[in-house]
Amino acid sequence: MEIYLLDGSSYIYRAFYAMRGLSTSRGLPTNAVYILTRMLFKILKEKAPTHMAFVLDSRGPTLRHLVYKEYKATRLKMPEDLEIQFPYILKIVHALGIPVLQKEGYEADDIIATLARRFRDRAYVIIVSGDKDLMQLVGQGVYVWDTMKDRFYDADAVKDKFGVYPEYIPDLLAIMGDSSDNIPGVGGIGPKGAITLINEVGHLDEILKGLDRIKQDRLKGLMKEGSANALSGLELVRLDRDIEIDIELDDLKLKGEDIKSLADVFRELEFKELLRELGPGAGLKDTGVNFKYACESDVHGSVGMFILPGLGSALNNGEENLACLDLTKYLLPLGKMDMDITIHDSKQAIVEAEKIGVKTRARLFDTMISSYCCDATSNVTRIEDLSRAYLGIDLDSKRDVLGSGKNARSLKG
Repeated sequence: MEIYLLDGSSYIYRAFYAMRGLSTSRGLPTNAVYILTRMLFKILKEKAPTHMAFVLDSRGPTLRHLVYKEYKATRLKMPEDLEIQFPYILKIVHALGIPVLQKEGYEADDIIATLARRFRDRAYVIIVSGDKDLMQLVGQGVYVWDTMKDRFYDADAVKDKFGVYPEYIPDLLAIMGDSSDNIPGVGGIGPKGAITLINEVGHLDEILKGLDRIKQDRLKGLMKEGSANALSGLELVRLDRDIEIDIELDDLKLKGEDIKSLADVFRELEFKELLRELGPGAGLKDTGVNFKYACESDVHGSVGMFILPGLGSALNNGEENLACLDLTKYLLPLGKMDMDITIHDSKQAIVEAEKIGVKTRARLFDTMISSYCCDATSNVTRIEDLSRAYLGIDLDSKRDVLGSGKNARSLKG
């Protein structure tokens, strides 16, 4: 059996900053809700867990703030565009039947640490997070899975990534510091120096007791001067694995999805593709998509056009979908003066058309250029990303459809 413990507080922020610019037609920001929902769908679909929890930080100050008043003092207040999405995130998590855990005065990390220790002998514990603080918990049936980077950490993977094994992560953070939590560390010693000290001597207490064992005089002097900072930092970064929380294994069982509640939220947030994925229970009808293969059609006027260079093209005029896989004809519509074509990346289309002797005469509306005009600071330019950002629809990429490498399928023949 596997138990999935989601670092909810961390993932909400990561989802918010992963993709910007997604909102409803009314201007309600939805980027964090969408990315987080996609991540939850991925876990539920691919792993089919029976036990799971969405773990959140305390609403107010934690015990660490009492120990060190400057703890996390450099962090900015939650952005307003994220704060407004928080209630929707909770609605979706509850509607998916995932238990939500939170304890006043404690961070999500401490709740996760306690539950990992409590249940690791009865199940594999998978901590869903990218937070380096949680890496100290890896081992003895406990793993970390960073879904956004799709990387799975056991003890050896932690060593490969951070230079030390999981049990030394608190020592590493205490010595080198952690700017995200405003932990100063030992001045003058960064990750490389901290790794060297730990691998040569051991845990922080061993280092401080055995300063004479440190080979480099510079590191020896810095550790002697910064010992107080290191010890206070260790108290902050070491997770509490034994907090009082009344949670048993049965409390982590998934309760089952509430399709109606999910559909209501998805409609409000205009998540059309997610709504479709809920199936018949969401009250949607399958409209279906049919294609007719025609390279020399009499289509004129306004159309949408999508091309796969070297493979083919597709047109839609609001009534039918026309596909052409003949590479001598698939870009002929670009040469028609009486056509208004909406296309993505017109520059590429024009270049490809020139290669087969087609001079572009149609009037083109380029969604890639338009996206830049809407937000010149955004790096969202792929049609798949724009569709997700502005329409809430997930499009299959060329790689999704055809695969990649030696197993890739071809549209030719």
